[in-house]
Amino acid sequence: MWALSNSDATEAAARHLAAGRLPEAAAILEDVLRRRPSNTEALCGLGAILLKRGEPERGFELIAQAVALAPADAVVMGNLAIAYMVCDK
Repeated sequence: MWALSNSDATEAAARHLAAGRLPEAAAILEDVLRRRPSNTEALCGLGAILLKRGEPERGFELIAQAVALAPADAVVMGNLAIAYMVCDK
């Protein structure tokens, strides 16, 4: 089986996430992060999944890592705002 590129993988994860298939999306994003730990899309996506699964502190941590890597990215900052609300920070 061929590995998906990081871009293809994050797109596949987004489709799973939109369809409510959190475990499948999380598995893909974890794989992306093993290959490229600085992938902001994967950090934010997995962070959002963790927020939804009741793991807010870990989700916040991943989103904060994405912010450190891409502080001018509006999507990343939007995810941080949501994480702050979920975590009551």
